Order: sequence, then C-alpha cells, then structure tokens
Amino acid sequence: MLTLHLIRHAKSSWDFPEVADIDRPLNARGLRDAYAMAARWKQNKSVPDLMLSSGANRAITTALIFARAIGYSENKIQLAAELYEAPEKNYHDLCASLPDHIKQVAIFGHNPTLTSLVNSLTDASLENLPTSGIATIVFQASKWAAFDLSKGHLQTLDFPKKEME
Repeated sequence: MLTLHLIRHAKSSWDFPEVADIDRPLNARGLRDAYAMAARWKQNKSVPDLMLSSGANRAITTALIFARAIGYSENKIQLAAELYEAPEKNYHDLCASLPDHIKQVAIFGHNPTLTSLVNSLTDASLENLPTSGIATIVFQASKWAAFDLSKGHLQTLDFPKKEME
C-alpha cells in the first residue's frame, strides 16, 4: 500500500509587491494555520518516508513547520523545482519515479494543481484544497512505478477551518 499526502502551502503574504511570486513569505495567518495543521497531522499520521516541496518559499516554509512538528529531519526535505507552477503530469512523473522503499510521501505544493490532483486521483469532487489543507490518498499498490494513479482512495481531508464545520 502506498500513501500520498498532498499538502497545500499555508497562506502567503501579498504585502510586498516587489517580491517575486516564488519568494513570497507566509503571512501571520499562514504561520498560525501551518503550525496548527502540523500539530493536528502529528496526532493523526505517522512520519512519511519522504517529504518533497516545491521550490517556492511559502511551500518550503510550510514543509519546515510540518517537519519540525512531526520529528522529520529538516535536512531530508527534498526540493522539487518541477512542482512550482506545475501541471498534474509533473506530480505524476515525480511519484512514478519514487524508489520502492518509499511507502509514504508528503508533497508540499500549490493550487490549482493540488485540488485537481485530489479529484483526478480519487472519486472526490473537491472544489478547493484550502491553504494548509492536507489530502491523504491511499493506493493499493506496492511500487510507485507500477501504481495506477486513477485508483486512489481519499482517506482523509483536513484543513484549518474544518473543525468549525
């Protein structure tokens, strides 16, 4: 069984228009939500074998917050530049290239691609994966290279405002 955690970066700041999109930092709400979601994830999930992040500052910062919360070595987070402003195919290709010993991977990325992935990899019809949202998808396969990306099961969906629903 393979597990894919798709995690949307936390809310970013638009306060600095001169900063390139890839370099935008998290805003105060983003930091608060990232820490809260990382704490909730720690309570409900095991530590992934691998954490991958888009090269965007906001995704890297979110991944670092999660890594610290769950006890994953920050030095082991791998940057995947191909995930920034990426189509679904980049995520598919990245997953298909994972080594067989990786059974659980967390990917920190961006919308609209993450929402689209949740919908295409599962039977879900998600309108929007909110910032700091986590979608956990389980596949009945033992190797990433051989798994069928259309056959996943949305095991959990969590996001900051979910507890208020």
